Amino acid sequence: MASVSSGHGGGNGSAEIKYYLKFAINIPYSDVKRMLETDTRLLYSLKDCSRAGRVNWKLKLYQHQGTDQSYLALYLKFEPQVCTDGVSCNTEFSVRLTGPDNRSVERQSSSPRQFSKADDSWGWSQFAATDELGSFVSAPDGSEVLRLSGVIKIYESSKLLYPRRRHNFTRAQNGADFRIQVGQVTFHVHRTVLVLNSDYFAALFSRQDSEVARSGLMTLLDEKVQDVHLMLQFMYPGYSRVLEESTLLPLSSLASKFQLHSLTWSCLQFVDTQLSSESVEPEKAMKYYFICIRWLRCPDLAEQCVRSVSGQPWARVKAAPHFRQLDEPERAAFLEAFLDFKEDRRRAPSAAAPAEAGGENGDFDGASAETESDGKTGQVKMNGVHSDHSEDEVFRDSADERS
Repeated sequence: MASVSSGHGGGNGSAEIKYYLKFAINIPYSDVKRMLETDTRLLYSLKDCSRAGRVNWKLKLYQHQGTDQSYLALYLKFEPQVCTDGVSCNTEFSVRLTGPDNRSVERQSSSPRQFSKADDSWGWSQFAATDELGSFVSAPDGSEVLRLSGVIKIYESSKLLYPRRRHNFTRAQNGADFRIQVGQVTFHVHRTVLVLNSDYFAALFSRQDSEVARSGLMTLLDEKVQDVHLMLQFMYPGYSRVLEESTLLPLSSLASKFQLHSLTWSCLQFVDTQLSSESVEPEKAMKYYFICIRWLRCPDLAEQCVRSVSGQPWARVKAAPHFRQLDEPERAAFLEAFLDFKEDRRRAPSAAAPAEAGGENGDFDGASAETESDGKTGQVKMNGVHSDHSEDEVFRDSADERS
């Protein structure tokens, strides 16, 4: 229902912030009432595509019985995808629960918190008194939806998220138990490696009725040999550098098709690094936008692509090859964001440069599912419900400029 992120190492209040995760989720009040009445728990996943390591961030809500009354408990949950005891991550966490009438409860951690597998969640057992929640939904229009929004700042995370790779793909094909055929070329691979890297293959091999799993052979008709080879090199330890400008597009497509979250993360990091350079040609920025929208599904980074070309003539932008490959809704979304940034430049030309470097609103490294930015004020639209309350009015940060 939202997003994900992470970084590297130890961490304290002065540590450099590596990544952000900004999220906003609509919660039907009926779900909250059912949770309170039946003593069940709600669990919300904050992104299936991590931009900062193999970590699943989740929010869990449940009822906590205090000495005098019951409370809504809210915790941030840390679930690394790797089975290593030493995985850890330092974060700060801000969260706000808002009703339709804009009444709210908000909490913020006082200092960075280290998450590890031994201590995998943190939050507030008395986040909000349950007898007050009903007043949150007394909106004149009769809507009963609570909005849960917030920011996770990630300072550092253990290098064990991506352990050092020691062997290369070519040598590792001994003892292979599965084959992938592309044209006249057959790759001999290992099911375990595929499962560890790909949710697609994990689901495929778990199905008892899968003919592909039983036969041990998969035939790919629409892929190129060199692209599949690079994808497999990435999966196996000791791969050489496979991600560069010429391979970004096919590898992003394969990462999406086979649900390779580590490769998706690497593609996002590559695009983010390129956008951080002094200037990006409109043709290249449009290519990045196409990749972010179509394959990586990261609207925040796509928005940065639009911002990077907002100073260019529209005729040059729309002439870019990848602009013509967008479908109509994608073009409409691009044009709307482009005009918004153009208007911002016209109104405040002196503020345009710092805004592009991070600005007051900041660039949050992570895309929010069911959340869209209007590109101009930081306001969000969630499940078709528009909020006049800017996220940046709640969580302002002077430290969110790009390092």
